[in-house]
Amino acid sequence: MHLGEWMLLEGWTDDALAAKLGRDRTHINKLRHGVAEPSMKLAGVIVKLSCGQVAYADLRKGPKRLGQPSKTDRPFGAPFTPPADQD
Repeated sequence: MHLGEWMLLEGWTDDALAAKLGRDRTHINKLRHGVAEPSMKLAGVIVKLSCGQVAYADLRKGPKRLGQPSKTDRPFGAPFTPPADQD
């Protein structure tokens, strides 16, 4: 289950979860929308808090943005190459 789904199911707001985790609300919002990835330590805290309903894999793999590959779609350090225009 993704973080946003779990938050909705459990009634957590960005503000409430941020206070519980000691993080900024904007950081929680970025995690919820898959824009940012948590550190392994923070991911572990979220997995424990959710009693395993949110898994590590769900936190480390956000949705693709604007058709671009995610960080995990290319080897570490490899430059981003935009897809060729298809006519």
